[in-house]
Amino acid sequence: MKYYEAIDENRLFEDYKDARILIVTDENVYRLHGDRFKTCEFLVLPSGEASKNFDSYTKIIDELSNLRMNRSDLLCALGGGVIGDLAGFAASTYMRGMEFVQIPTTLLAMVDSSLGGKTGINHQSSKNRVGTFYEASQVYRDPTFLNTLPKAEFSNGFAEIIKYAIGFDRSLGDLLDRVNLDSMNDMDLIMKIVEKCVEIKQTVVKQDEKDKGIRQLLNFGHTIGHAIESYYNYEGVSHGEAVAIGMAMKLKMAFDEKVISDEEYHTWIKRILKFGLPVKLVQNNDLCKILELVSFDKKATGKNIRWIEIQKIGELKVIENGMDVLMEKLNCKKDSFSVIIKPMKLKGNVSIPPSKSLSHRAIICAGLSEQVSVIGPLSDSADIQATLDAMMKFGAKIVHVKKDRLGAYYQICNEKIGVYYKTRKPVIHEPLTIECHESGSTLRFLIPFTILTSDAVTFTGEGRLVKRPLEPYYDLFDQNCMKYETSSGELPLTIHGNFGPGRYELPGNVSSQFITGLLMTLPLMNDDSEIHITTDLESGPYIDLTIETLKQFNIDIEHSSENVYHIPGNQSYRAVNLSLEGDYSQGAFWLVANSLGSEIDVTGLEPLSLQGDRVITEMIDVFDLEPHENSKREFDISQCPDLLPVLAVKAALTKGVTVFEKGERVRLKESDRIHAMAVELRKMGADIIETVDGLKIKGVDRLEGATVSSWNDHRIAMALAIAATYSKGQVCIEGADCVSKSYPEFWEDYKKVGGSIDVEPIWKTI
Repeated sequence: MKYYEAIDENRLFEDYKDARILIVTDENVYRLHGDRFKTCEFLVLPSGEASKNFDSYTKIIDELSNLRMNRSDLLCALGGGVIGDLAGFAASTYMRGMEFVQIPTTLLAMVDSSLGGKTGINHQSSKNRVGTFYEASQVYRDPTFLNTLPKAEFSNGFAEIIKYAIGFDRSLGDLLDRVNLDSMNDMDLIMKIVEKCVEIKQTVVKQDEKDKGIRQLLNFGHTIGHAIESYYNYEGVSHGEAVAIGMAMKLKMAFDEKVISDEEYHTWIKRILKFGLPVKLVQNNDLCKILELVSFDKKATGKNIRWIEIQKIGELKVIENGMDVLMEKLNCKKDSFSVIIKPMKLKGNVSIPPSKSLSHRAIICAGLSEQVSVIGPLSDSADIQATLDAMMKFGAKIVHVKKDRLGAYYQICNEKIGVYYKTRKPVIHEPLTIECHESGSTLRFLIPFTILTSDAVTFTGEGRLVKRPLEPYYDLFDQNCMKYETSSGELPLTIHGNFGPGRYELPGNVSSQFITGLLMTLPLMNDDSEIHITTDLESGPYIDLTIETLKQFNIDIEHSSENVYHIPGNQSYRAVNLSLEGDYSQGAFWLVANSLGSEIDVTGLEPLSLQGDRVITEMIDVFDLEPHENSKREFDISQCPDLLPVLAVKAALTKGVTVFEKGERVRLKESDRIHAMAVELRKMGADIIETVDGLKIKGVDRLEGATVSSWNDHRIAMALAIAATYSKGQVCIEGADCVSKSYPEFWEDYKKVGGSIDVEPIWKTI
């Protein structure tokens, strides 16, 4: 391999004096660097993975033929991995092999794809389905190309570097910790990392040139990564991002199987996140469909598939087994399913599950009392379980008492909190990891509770929660000189230090959950505090719900003026037994079904509830007030964002035009609910337009049958189930298991009131 400070045509002509040279590149690289090779012949292809196909391959062969080039002439790949693989495949097959060199212009190509002789093009069934082994005679690594590399492409390259670190040389991790992705000025450090990676790959390839043995270890993260790229048709997810997700899955697998420690797992996840790479699929319900594509991977052997697992950090192993084993290891086969619904009206009785909003608040308040409270019924949902588990980490003792048809009842107290009330000093003296899963309430309510511990607290999440905004807390950390660690504002978040009493300013238009977190924590301080809301308050009813719940547990909050809350310090939570009312946000699905012709007796909803989503009854009345073709109705959903999915279904089937506005925050939920409902209802024949802050919907007489996606969002799945009652044909909802987040009994209740559904593992409904 040759290394030059600046490669140009003079260097090429010096090394290949008598050869004619054709350079294959893409549009971006040609625009930036084409003038280095002014007298060479060029073939410029469109940029991106989509060009790695038979058509592009044919263009290269045609150009070589038109130029009457022979085997001793030179084909040069100038670009990243796509161009290198494509040009290499052409060089290996033109006249059964011609001279070939690579000039990698990306970090990824320098450390990986330009080395080892793998060439190929993609087929619709999988990545690199057609290819050869054909080593370039020279690879010129010129670091000056990296000066024009976009940040996203640097991230792609670091995915491959992290692969080498996890699989072959853990000391690379220390070098990665020194890299600042926002200021790539230390090119000596970057090239030192490149050299280490090149050395690793050359050592491996030398032992196994044809990828029959040890070389397969270099596919760590790639088996799943290639399937992800193929599933998304090589659009929207880059190679580096796909490999990063594949590696993160294997890290989680190794952690679950106790191969690596908790510290090792979180250290490497943080390193992946540091370089702007994802560790989760945007839609978790896509996982099983993606894994189906693994069976098309070129490493498949008969009925089995080969994949790479971690033996320990710095050491990998090849596993060969059936697809069912891989699916089970990645928690796919057991849980993910689709439902196929035959359209029909619903009739029967539904007892609404307990309010999720009240449940979170009651668990936390009870977990801050020295005396025993009995709280119930609590739904067996993933979000509620996340808060129960988190409060136990903060010292709560939680004992299951009984269970009825609506949920479980628990005795909850905190024996450590008495010491805190006497001293107002931390009572936990060890690092904590709070696994919030996909629960935004668990995360945002509990971040301020680091006051209970003198050591670091790390909050982790899954799915969209990893990316949901936490900036209001970050601003408060900075104002209070608290040290915290995150990756570009995303989870995991590690906090060192505590809030103190004082004045806090928070925006009211991001999420009321930040305000609730402080309202529950500040009464524990040794002095008074104030919260000032700096913008119009959205989701105000949720704050009212918090204040009312706190009052029941002996905590006093003074709403001293419209946007100011005064919180006396030195307060103590006192136990109370609470029977939780039904959840209006869940009841809304059945109430809308009734408004579309179903006959469901909905019980458990408190008519005088403080829940903001109680407004659903009034909104349905607005829809049903003389609906006709010229009707126009407008709804501000800033105070009830969780109702948008089911209201969109109601609007799609009500004559006239409905406009939903002021719903910017709805895009920040478990999915972008505005976009998700627009996409899925459009599949069912709805007349729907997506706006910046909402939806504009013109009602139709009936929806069509279709296959739709839940977007791994419980409210999207349930809304589509109600839409299915008023469709002309059957509706298949992929990823229907996501209702377990808030309403695990939903599908049972749906069947109980006459819904006709078949449940299938998700990969059978692709």
